Amino acid sequence: VLKMIFEYSMYIIFPIILGFVGEKYKNMSTIKYALFVSCMFIVVYLFICLTDDGSFIPSKVEMLLIAFGILFTTTLFHLQKKYRGIN
Repeated sequence: VLKMIFEYSMYIIFPIILGFVGEKYKNMSTIKYALFVSCMFIVVYLFICLTDDGSFIPSKVEMLLIAFGILFTTTLFHLQKKYRGIN
């Protein structure tokens, strides 16, 4: 039960962290933000592998989902910077 509570809270807390960093450090370069998002996805993936006794070798579907997540959030960050006129 404790594992489920922590896993569900992870799905709430990590997006809040991504949004907070994106808003607080809006002058950050898009590349640095993409690296930050990548690190967040790695932490989530490792946590899920460690708690569920999963394999550390990701499948093609997992890789596509992670790549889409990184591209999507980085694109939103970049478009937000362009909309606000931040270089």
